[in-house]
Amino acid sequence: MACKKFEVGNKCDLERWCKDKEKELECRYPRHYASLKVRESDPELVKYLKKKMSQPFRDRWKDYVEHKASGKKRMTGGTFEETLREVFKERLADLGVNVWDTGKKLELKKFGFNIIPDCLIKKKGYPTTIISAKTGFGAEQVRETFASAYFAKRCYGKKSVKVYMAIFLRPVSDSESNSALEKACKPYIDGIYWLSHEPYIDSLCEELCEIYGHQYRKRK
Repeated sequence: MACKKFEVGNKCDLERWCKDKEKELECRYPRHYASLKVRESDPELVKYLKKKMSQPFRDRWKDYVEHKASGKKRMTGGTFEETLREVFKERLADLGVNVWDTGKKLELKKFGFNIIPDCLIKKKGYPTTIISAKTGFGAEQVRETFASAYFAKRCYGKKSVKVYMAIFLRPVSDSESNSALEKACKPYIDGIYWLSHEPYIDSLCEELCEIYGHQYRKRK
C-alpha cells in the first residue's frame, strides 16, 4: 500500500509504517479521506456525518496499514455504514421506528431465503426501509442493491418496501453508463443519495422523516 501522494520518506499521512511498499500499489486512502473534508457548501447532515466518521475512519486505516489484516477490510465502507445507522437512529428517534444494526435479517419466505440489509428500518403500519450503503457507485453496487430491492418488493409489495442507496464517493466522471444505471434502477430502487454531491443524504433523511412522521400513512 505505497501511497505516492502521501509518502514522506517511508511514512505516510497515517503515521504508520507501510508493510506493502514493495507492491507499489496506489492507496485509496487519500481520495477517501479527501471526501471527508467538510466544505462550507455541505448541508447540515453531511457535515455531521463527515465529522462523526473522521476518527473511526482514520483508526481503521491505521490498523489496516499496521497489521494488514486478511479478509474483509471495511476501512471506508464499514465506517460509512455504521455511522449512517447511528445518525438515522438519532434523527428518527422521536418517530417510533426501529433502526436495526447489521445482521438483522429480512425474511423473504415466498422465495425461501433472507437478505441482510446494511440498514433496516421498521415501524408497524408503515413501509419497511432498506438502505444500501456503498463506498462507490457502479454496476456491481447497483446489481447487489437491485437484487435485494427486486425480491423484497416482489415479496411484500412495492408500496410496502422502500429501498435507497447511500453512496460515499462521487464517481470520478459522470458517465453515460452511470446515468443509465440510475434510470434503470427505478421503480425498484426508490432513490440514490450521496455524501459528496446532490441529492445529498440530508434529502434521504428528510424523506424518511416524511415516511415515518405522523402525516404519512401507508397506502392500502
